[in-house]
Amino acid sequence: MREGKVAISHFAAQVIRSVAGFGTTFFIARYLGAGDLGIYSQALALLFWIKLPGGSITSAASKRMSESDTRSAAFFSAGLVILTLYAALVGVFMLLLRDYIDSYIGLDIALVLALLIAVNLIFDLVKSGFVGLKRVSISGWIGTAEQLLRLGGQISFVLAGFMVIGLVYGHALSLLAFCVLGLLMLRSELTIPTRQAFSEIRSFAQYSWLGSLKSVSLSWADLLVLGLFVSDQLVGVYQASWTLSSFLAIVGGSIATTLFPEISALDSENQYDRVRDLLDDALIYTGIFLIPGAFGAFVIGERLLRIYSPEFSIGNEILVILIAARMVHAFGGQALNALNALDYPDIAFRINGIFITTNVVLNVILVYQFSWYGAATATLLSSLLYFVISWREIILRLGGVEFPILEVGKQVVASTIMMLGLYPIISYTPPSNYLTIGLVGLGASVYALVLLGISKQVRAKVFSLLPASVNL
Repeated sequence: MREGKVAISHFAAQVIRSVAGFGTTFFIARYLGAGDLGIYSQALALLFWIKLPGGSITSAASKRMSESDTRSAAFFSAGLVILTLYAALVGVFMLLLRDYIDSYIGLDIALVLALLIAVNLIFDLVKSGFVGLKRVSISGWIGTAEQLLRLGGQISFVLAGFMVIGLVYGHALSLLAFCVLGLLMLRSELTIPTRQAFSEIRSFAQYSWLGSLKSVSLSWADLLVLGLFVSDQLVGVYQASWTLSSFLAIVGGSIATTLFPEISALDSENQYDRVRDLLDDALIYTGIFLIPGAFGAFVIGERLLRIYSPEFSIGNEILVILIAARMVHAFGGQALNALNALDYPDIAFRINGIFITTNVVLNVILVYQFSWYGAATATLLSSLLYFVISWREIILRLGGVEFPILEVGKQVVASTIMMLGLYPIISYTPPSNYLTIGLVGLGASVYALVLLGISKQVRAKVFSLLPASVNL
């Protein structure tokens, strides 16, 4: 029950955050166009690749903090020291390579990008610190508040005439503000780290860094490769499609974030039956948005993308493929999240290595052959392989875990009924943004009602999360 309520709170925060992220993409698309959105997306891709090593430190700090109530401060502080030194090193290199970076992006951006990387690293550690302390809801809401401030700042800078570089200014300043706030909230976790704390973070990070690389590869490898072969406009449309598909994946992300410290603690107590129960629940609800999202995008994907502006409607097929890729990857991600929480970073390392290699190689080959369709297909194929291998490994290590085919099948049935209900309506409605939003609401309502009707388990979970004062 506790995990469900925490996941709901984290999910609510992620919904608002995703809406704010959509607002940012929508504003850029409407005000600056697909070309400038493509430029900004490539700048973000470079950001995430450069800050890559920091991801292993934040995940290692979170893991070690979740294992111990008495030494959490040492682990958090050790992570802060490492990331501060890394940020300083990145700043020096970016200053030396300033001309090359500015030439690649097409903007005078290297210095402000160095600041953005530094505050991004610290902010990630702050959020991971809350997760390690099992204060997952706070982690989710502080990320949401930052996204809202970022949206306001970016709009202000762009309207003030800074254009694309203003997006980076707004991004960096919002992160800086919440780094300060987050560190104040975690001031009890600031101490002089011990040598043992550094050693234990290193022992986990030496494997988990590839998990960070996997996340970056999933989100940004295709954009970097696309930037070499297609126009900025197509990169912008692709990024808009990815943003929509990512919105549907937030349930799975919230579940994984919530369960990581719980499974880690249960592992230290050898309560593996409870771990299996949590993992089974995670699987049932991971696709609860993604599955209907894929079916819905098949019939109204073009209209959804048209909300940005008419030039984005060409990404309909890309959107469907990317949602399918996110769905498969989310199911595999629950297994890999459990492997990390159960302290199998070496196995997760190997799986992530396979995914990254497959994703990058397929992107280069398929983008060269099939343009942006190749990028989306590369993400789908590599995610399928990731799913298969992740589940094979968790079954071998944990045993007694079965994929809930029946419950997921009920979600597919509800999604099919929703799609069949929407399809004839679309033929009689003009391409209006307001009507598109109405169709989304109608489809979601049909799906929810059908799923509640046919799935006893989902119905019981929903009722259990309602306030006790509600009589049903």
